[in-house]
Amino acid sequence: MQKIKEKNDLYEIALQSIGDAVVATDIHNNIIIMNSVAEKMTGWVREDALGKPLNEVFVFMEKKSNSIIENPFRLSLEQGLTIGLNKDDLLLSRDGSSRYASASSSPIRDTNNKIVGIIVVLRDISRIRNNEEQIRKLSLIIEQTRNAVIITDTNRIIEYANPSFIQLTGNLSDNIIGQDLCTLNFIDCSSDKVQIIKELYKSRQKWRGEIDLIDKQGNLNWRDFMFSPINNYDGLVTNFFIILQDITARKLGEESIRKAKEEAEAANRAKDQFLANMSHEIRTPLNGIIGMTTLTLLSDLNPEQKENLNIIKMAGDNLLNIVNDILDYSKIEAGKVMIEEIDFDLRELIISNLSIHSIRAEEKGLKLRYYIDTDIPAVLIGDPHRIQQVLTNLLTNALKFTENGEIHVNVNSDARSESAIVLRISVSDTGIGITEEQMDKLFKSFSQVDGSITRNFGGTGLGLYICKQMVNMMRGEIWAESIPGQGSSFYFTVKLGISGNSAKANKKAIDNSCSVKTVDKALNILLVEDQKINQLVIYNLLHARGHSVEIANNGAEALEILEQRSFDLILMDIWMPEMDGLETTRQIRRREEKSGEHIAIIAITAHAIKGDREKFLSAGMDDYIAKPVEMEKLFHTVENVQINVLSK
Repeated sequence: MQKIKEKNDLYEIALQSIGDAVVATDIHNNIIIMNSVAEKMTGWVREDALGKPLNEVFVFMEKKSNSIIENPFRLSLEQGLTIGLNKDDLLLSRDGSSRYASASSSPIRDTNNKIVGIIVVLRDISRIRNNEEQIRKLSLIIEQTRNAVIITDTNRIIEYANPSFIQLTGNLSDNIIGQDLCTLNFIDCSSDKVQIIKELYKSRQKWRGEIDLIDKQGNLNWRDFMFSPINNYDGLVTNFFIILQDITARKLGEESIRKAKEEAEAANRAKDQFLANMSHEIRTPLNGIIGMTTLTLLSDLNPEQKENLNIIKMAGDNLLNIVNDILDYSKIEAGKVMIEEIDFDLRELIISNLSIHSIRAEEKGLKLRYYIDTDIPAVLIGDPHRIQQVLTNLLTNALKFTENGEIHVNVNSDARSESAIVLRISVSDTGIGITEEQMDKLFKSFSQVDGSITRNFGGTGLGLYICKQMVNMMRGEIWAESIPGQGSSFYFTVKLGISGNSAKANKKAIDNSCSVKTVDKALNILLVEDQKINQLVIYNLLHARGHSVEIANNGAEALEILEQRSFDLILMDIWMPEMDGLETTRQIRRREEKSGEHIAIIAITAHAIKGDREKFLSAGMDDYIAKPVEMEKLFHTVENVQINVLSK
């Protein structure tokens, strides 16, 4: 009995050690043996399952119809056959869950070969079936994707190619499988692309990049090339997976954009050159007209002659303003206006600007006054030339529309931090004023408050629009207040940095009248200019002011003259034959590197487009005056040099 018990115990241990579910029935299909794996798969405890019909514990369902299968192992008992399950049959657990299972049932026979029951072995294949389903879905995706997909071995031999790849190469599937990827006709075997692919197989690293290929029609196409090794469970590379995504349309689009950009840039360069040429061609004759008229007005004239010449000069000034406005408008619309961030002296800028307008104010009998808040630092960071442009426009308008009284410029601080300040600058006049209905037309392009203004005063209606754009670019605002018949006030704000070089603010506010500087010392001036009319105008203006002027017709001639004698100031034209003003200036500055001297060089140019000032300064010039040369600006520039000469 002990041996029988030991033998039965051994059988039980062996039964429980089997990794598959094992169940046995008697001749009546009732369960007599069931191991622990069968318990897990069915959810039945063995003690509860023993004696129960096999159909009650092991319930199977057909997946497609969701119907219960009645005793799938019946033929094992009745006919002694070995029976399995269909592929999609599911085993239902006692808790209602289901799983894929494979099964095999066989009859149990006694020593007389009589069937006394059946034994069923079941295996949970849910993981295998899920993997198969994932593989099936992935296969469908790979087969149906428009991207070309291939799998190769480690020697570049193609083991699989999807229809998109076959279509790309124009080969039949049988002709592709087994071929070396780098020998297919869709790659130029002499190209560096083949070398890239070969190197990838050596490095066995993931890589993604763009590669150009030749399709079956011989057309060049672009593909996004994705290369990845496939590792087995031991981490060894067994294959390589390659995806080719068509990016030809994108590349062609990028090429079209690049060409369009180049064409647009070429058009912009042509436009810039046209503006430069137009500026030069219009300003050069205007310089002669306005300059000679100004000179003649300084001579003895009878009242009728003086009136006629004043009309000519007014017409020339109006034409010049129109040209300036149109050029500025074109630059703004083309996005060509740049805002600088440089140190500048605000008080010097305001006083210098007012000095230029003081002559016109004196001619009309107007008082020109200014006030600068004491809290404003001496040196600020911003674009002084754009601020001066806005201020000049507002002052010009104030002088134009004011016949009696005064014009007052106020500069105050609106807000301030340690590193920045917001200035509020206003220009107030006692002129004709603007009605409330006319206010909404201000600061709009090609718009004036009244059509009669164009007839009476001239202009394009662009000035205030240009001012608004400039102020906006300097992070500020511009607005106006007015009482018809009593005057107008124009305000604008700008946000500026505070320079580390800024000195302490003045101890008391500046409240003064502006007048022209008067300096006694005459200067020796070299005028470098190729246009005879311009030579005559500038020479006579400076000569009438008491200065000594010598003329050079071009840059080469100027360099020869400078070898013989020195000057206090050089007025340099930009466009000249033989040697232009920029190259002449560079050569003068190179000579000065040896001598240690520095002569002031002021550009006089009809060239007035974006980047000119920066170009002039980088060549070594100190400043520039735009043509037509205005008498007030010319005298102001020269007098600044006079002060520097006297201070030496």
